[in-house]
Amino acid sequence: MNAKGAGAHFGPGDDGTPRRVGQPLDVLLLVFAGVFGLFAVGMIIGGLLLVRSGRRARRRPASPPVAGTPPPQW
Repeated sequence: MNAKGAGAHFGPGDDGTPRRVGQPLDVLLLVFAGVFGLFAVGMIIGGLLLVRSGRRARRRPASPPVAGTPPPQW
């Protein structure tokens, strides 16, 4: 083997590869991230509303039955 070129790419300095500075963002990735983010926020808000309504229902006293209606069958 020829040892003359060994180590030419390794070490300090420019190795000839272009830097990724100023590359445009991928539009599809941004759309996917936006849709996923909105979905996640909607799920969190929906969960908080469900917890809140459940707490409200437990605090509310049971209403008296209306005259003429049969009692609920559990």
